[in-house]
Amino acid sequence: MAKPEPHAQKTDFNQQHKLSRHKKLAWLWLCCQLTLVAFLTFNMVNGLRPQNNFLALLPVDEQRPWVQDTIEAAASSLERRLVFIIGADDKAQAQQAAQKWQQTLTNIDNIEVLSPQASQQAYYQQLFPYRYELLDSQATKWLSQQQADKVTQRAMAQIYNPFAGVSAGELKQDPWLLFRHYMQQRFADNRFDLQNGLLHTQHEHKDYFLIQAKLTSGAYARKSQQVVNDINRQASLLEQTDKVEVLRQGVAFYVTAAATSARNEISLIGGGSLLGIIALIILTFKSIRPLLLCLLSISLGVISAASATILFFGGIHSFTLVIGASLIGVSVDYAFHYLSYRACCNNRWDSIKAAAHLRPVLVLGLASSVLAYGALLGAQFPGLNQVAVFSSAGLIASLLSVLLFYPLLTKTTARHQPIPLANGLLAAIKGYQQSHLGKMVLTTLLLLSALGISQLHFDDDVRLLQSAPAWLKHQEAQISTLTGVSQSQQWMVLTGHDQAQLREAEQTLSRQLQPLVERGVISGFSGVFQLLPANSNLKHNYQQVAKLVDNQAQVLQQNLGLTARPQLPAFTPLNWDKLKQLAPHMPYLWGTLADGEAYSVIMLTGVTDTTPLMALQTLRPQGINHANSANSANQADNPSPLRITYVSRADEISQLLGDYRSDTLTMLLIAYVVVFIGLALKYSAWDSLLLLASPLLASLFAIALPGLFGIEANVFNVIALLLIFGIGIDYSLFLRFHLGQAHAALAVLLAGLTTLLSFGLMAVSTNHGIASFGLTIAGGILASWLLAPLFSTYKNPLQGQQGES
Repeated sequence: MAKPEPHAQKTDFNQQHKLSRHKKLAWLWLCCQLTLVAFLTFNMVNGLRPQNNFLALLPVDEQRPWVQDTIEAAASSLERRLVFIIGADDKAQAQQAAQKWQQTLTNIDNIEVLSPQASQQAYYQQLFPYRYELLDSQATKWLSQQQADKVTQRAMAQIYNPFAGVSAGELKQDPWLLFRHYMQQRFADNRFDLQNGLLHTQHEHKDYFLIQAKLTSGAYARKSQQVVNDINRQASLLEQTDKVEVLRQGVAFYVTAAATSARNEISLIGGGSLLGIIALIILTFKSIRPLLLCLLSISLGVISAASATILFFGGIHSFTLVIGASLIGVSVDYAFHYLSYRACCNNRWDSIKAAAHLRPVLVLGLASSVLAYGALLGAQFPGLNQVAVFSSAGLIASLLSVLLFYPLLTKTTARHQPIPLANGLLAAIKGYQQSHLGKMVLTTLLLLSALGISQLHFDDDVRLLQSAPAWLKHQEAQISTLTGVSQSQQWMVLTGHDQAQLREAEQTLSRQLQPLVERGVISGFSGVFQLLPANSNLKHNYQQVAKLVDNQAQVLQQNLGLTARPQLPAFTPLNWDKLKQLAPHMPYLWGTLADGEAYSVIMLTGVTDTTPLMALQTLRPQGINHANSANSANQADNPSPLRITYVSRADEISQLLGDYRSDTLTMLLIAYVVVFIGLALKYSAWDSLLLLASPLLASLFAIALPGLFGIEANVFNVIALLLIFGIGIDYSLFLRFHLGQAHAALAVLLAGLTTLLSFGLMAVSTNHGIASFGLTIAGGILASWLLAPLFSTYKNPLQGQQGES
């Protein structure tokens, strides 16, 4: 019996060694995946859920931490508030429905109904002790003009008016009815009056009743969203049964709508992509094994992506999941390359050699895709950072799963070999490359690109990226009309040592804001200072009332027949610690930050020019310590200096989005240069130009699409160009280095179809940013798909290919 050739023995040994090493790597990768599954399961069992807070996607204001802290504190207060207005043509019908709705809310867990009577009682309990310090403007004017007798005459008229409802207790404690007139003036703009325990108003011949409530937990909590869904169902039922309107307003309604939309879109994009992949695999390979293999690599990619995101960021946002759902259509490309190669090979199939043969071009494609996604890490937006980590980790895990697991699970040739289809596609590509059709496609894309870019306009307004149901926006507008209160997002933010300090600053600031109202720079402003003035004002008021008592006490005593002469209690400054109990009943934003600093917000409406408002940031009220001023240079002696800051968060974020759009274009240019140099060092400058021509021209066509459709482009259209570069160059690499083989044509066809499906589904998203992202990538991938064959040749610098029919 002849002994084996030494060369053959060495070859067998090398093959056995490679197989053994491959198995060890596969087992190691399996252990990593099992660990990630355990990690993900542990987090889900312990209550980890996708975030829905839109603010979590936005950058933190690191330059002005006090502004960031104030925004978060104010948002925490606002997000719990709920407003309902029940309206009908008939007052009795509206009132009955309102009473029923109030009872419905009372019976719902996690909801606290705010009683108008309780609010009035809270104001009385907290502010009545300061009745001789809180004056309405008319009393202030009379007393400053030494006309104290008019204050007495006004009180007498009220007391003898049988409809005024002055009680003996009120007369005894506040004989000049100063607190009554003060409160009446402060709430004079309130369009609702208290009737039968409900707040009522009329508008355009209809009657409306207002009910306020608050969530006992934050709007982003899962149980709060369940409560809001229940409220929406109950409101629809009340509208049907009682024939009334139930208007709703509150952050929680927007949060719940966004969470529901995100879940639906994750299901649509992820589920649609998965169904499309399943259909393609069954139709192409006519076997269950390729389907199971694809599902394996996709699942491991998603598990790795989610785990990496949670590890890096401590959680995951629903926005990331919506964008990341398209990962299915990209990560499956690696599976298609392998499965197409296997299906098109003849009986000389060796899975380990096949993986080694495909690895160079697949790794090169992965590197370009990760480079594109990785560029998003340079953004200052947490949402985009999450997308970068999620997508990069998912793609890496998917490719590793293909290269390590597939060879061990596909040791035999494919049962069904779609060689006629692959050869047909290869012939079609060769014909397309050499025909006039290819030149026509290239010319058409260039002309459309030029036309679209010439009409391209950008609008980076962050408000356009927040999707909300039209009915919810309409109802908020109705409630603003009825109440006269708009949800202003432009603020003057004040922070300082304590609330007393802020009231003094607001007193000065309000005198600067009033002329801006008269000039039309703003239409109005409001803040807690309008209800609770500065202590210096209170002291002055008290002194004026002391003169009133001295001059008019005897007159009032004689006219009313009082047994005791009215006495003035000692002056007491406002106790802000106790007044915190009033905050839930007040329409103003004020409180204490986590570091102990006090904050207050003056809300601005109808802003037409921000320049005068920005100038007010340098305002320095006398007698107060200020940040960045000479008397506050020593921070140890002045730990909480007064800061006045104009904040328009939406405008600031919009400006940042515009800046990031410019930065992204710069990063894209750098990515092209880096990849060109890397490819030129390995191959040649000409090869590098041909490889980059397809994604470059596809990017021009993709960014032209908004201009062609007559819609505004935004930063997400530009971000999408990074991914077109990463995915498009993958097609160029594979076609250029494997075009002479039929499996390349089949793989690129399948990869293109799934990617178009994934991102095409994103284009129908209700979120403007996600839709822009999907539209641009879908258009760019289609263009890459059409252009890649035109810039490919049959020259193949990669060696070691297997036989293929």
